[in-house]
Amino acid sequence: MNTDTTLNDLSIKEALCKHFNMPADRSDLTTCEKRFPSLGGDQLRHYCFMLKDSRERHRAFGKVAGYIEWEYRVLQYLMKTVPKGQRHIIGPPIALLKDGSHSLLLLEYLEGYSNPFTILNSLRLFPNRALNITRMGKYMLDEIYGLQKHAPAIYRPVSLEDTDATPGQPLPIGVFKQIESIKSISIETKAALHNRINAILQNQIMVRRGMVHGSLGMRNIMVSRSNIAFIDWEYMQYEGLSIYDPCYIATMLLMKGVQLFVPRSKLDMISNSLFKHIEYLEDRLTETKNETFIHDGLWFGRCLAMIDTLWQYERRKGSRLKAALARERRQIEYLAYRIEKDAKQR
Repeated sequence: MNTDTTLNDLSIKEALCKHFNMPADRSDLTTCEKRFPSLGGDQLRHYCFMLKDSRERHRAFGKVAGYIEWEYRVLQYLMKTVPKGQRHIIGPPIALLKDGSHSLLLLEYLEGYSNPFTILNSLRLFPNRALNITRMGKYMLDEIYGLQKHAPAIYRPVSLEDTDATPGQPLPIGVFKQIESIKSISIETKAALHNRINAILQNQIMVRRGMVHGSLGMRNIMVSRSNIAFIDWEYMQYEGLSIYDPCYIATMLLMKGVQLFVPRSKLDMISNSLFKHIEYLEDRLTETKNETFIHDGLWFGRCLAMIDTLWQYERRKGSRLKAALARERRQIEYLAYRIEKDAKQR
């Protein structure tokens, strides 16, 4: 399997035939490369495979990268840890094929799933965009908490280590450095954020730690009529800051609301509803029954998610279409407004 030339179809066919219990001598394999704009760049390539004979056919999905072994191990762990009927993950891993510095991760294809914010799915949110985004968000949050409850949980205080590495970043930058480099929030807000984070550290606020996906943007959430799947587990942590995933989901849903021209008052309604729902779910799942711990832990998780998102948006070079729609400017403005508001919370 050489990504500079062609994939090794023979080894792929052998792995797929074994997984789907199909005879290699009577089966045909076809391969199609899939392009996803702005996803992975030249370091990550995606493929669809079709294996068929005269009686049946099966599809599989493939990802080629140099660092994909971790995701394969994570998926194997999830398959063993989570009961079959409650696995909200991409289809079972089929095989990991290695060739030099690259690896191909083969996965069962997700039939009937799509991104929740395709153009067609987004049109279905009208006219009650805020209500429908909130309903969709609560469904996503319920499912991620349902997944987290199957992994062992431990409770430790927030530490400086939690401020130094944001999940989902290949080269993490600490939240304090992000705050200082952000241009869209005031000096007073930066000081308030520093003070609140330091107070949480000094007060040894306990937080739940366990399985964390690490990058639950909307492109990593797939939905069907009756189910949901969380894909791309390359940033998964076994003892991560569990509150981060739901806070990041809520932040990304707010950004989709901005993109769909939801008014600020309605965005605030979405934010309040989703984070209240997270607090409710966290209270149900957290063994350390202390309201202050949950409230401050949620504030910290929301701060990490929103600061990291704003920090990335300020550095991103958007397309001309996005610039014409003022999409990223509106997203930056709303994030800055929410962060300013949250900095004053007690």
